[in-house]
Amino acid sequence: MLSLLTAAGTLVSKWLGSKIEKSHLRAEASVEIEKARNQAAISQAAKVQDAEIAWDQTMAQGSLTSWKSEFWTVVIATPLILCFVPIVSVQNAVLTGFKNLDTLPGWYIAAVGLAIGAAFGYRKFVEIIQKK
Repeated sequence: MLSLLTAAGTLVSKWLGSKIEKSHLRAEASVEIEKARNQAAISQAAKVQDAEIAWDQTMAQGSLTSWKSEFWTVVIATPLILCFVPIVSVQNAVLTGFKNLDTLPGWYIAAVGLAIGAAFGYRKFVEIIQKK
């Protein structure tokens, strides 16, 4: 009888041992999978960052000979400057111009916004809009 109980105890012990070992293996596999996912995410983030840096460098090289940002600076600053000209007809012209902007179609305003954003660097333009 004792040998029967010993044999049953050994079987139960081996069975529990195998269950515990399988549980440990599953846990280790889960940890390895999570490590792989994290490494993939880090690698993807690094690739995105490298692409953004390369794009910024390309845009910086292109802007060395470009006049777009200077053009839009003048266009944007002109009404501001004209508001301080002490001639009523000039000030009225600025106000009328801004009122007329309200009548333009939305797609045109969006196109102008994109052109301005592209001239000054699209990513910076998006950052400014996101802050609002």
